Amino acid sequence: MNAGDTVICDSAYTGAYNLVADSKLVGLKIPRMRIGVLLPHMTRFAGAKLDKDPLALRLLSGYLTGTLDVDLSDGPHAARLHQDHIIDLVALALGTEGESRVIAEQRGAQAVRRAAVIQVIEASMADPALDATTVAARLLCDPGQSQRRIADIAFEVGFRDLSYFNRMFRRKYGGTPTELRHAAGDPRPPS
Repeated sequence: MNAGDTVICDSAYTGAYNLVADSKLVGLKIPRMRIGVLLPHMTRFAGAKLDKDPLALRLLSGYLTGTLDVDLSDGPHAARLHQDHIIDLVALALGTEGESRVIAEQRGAQAVRRAAVIQVIEASMADPALDATTVAARLLCDPGQSQRRIADIAFEVGFRDLSYFNRMFRRKYGGTPTELRHAAGDPRPPS
């Protein structure tokens, strides 16, 4: 395994792995029945890489980093939501398809993205110029968001009309979202 690789170790099978770089290991125990429901096409989990959806893997990593120290003793509902988000993101990263993918995206990925938007808003509450366009601009310039479509970011932060978002963005920042993203260091040329 290389640094950053994420694989399933299935307790039903014995096996081994070799690390080719200094690494930190994080282990999660997920009940086979819970993950199997979202991945009916998979018959064996051992050795499966979580590489089918890089965005889901990034969201999973960020969610785990941000919640490992969270006290979930507020009740079973909070703990269940935490578990559901993790399982949904794992299923997405493993490549769940069809209706299972829709369920996992609605339950897990959208909730984690919403939490990221709320975190940006909370960090900027004292800023009198804070609005949806400002939050979208910060997400556009975030290197972790560089592979996401601008339209997805706009919808995520509350815009329902992409042409309105583009007009407001150009008025506030003097350029298109794509131009701002490119000026912020995105190696992709503006489309």
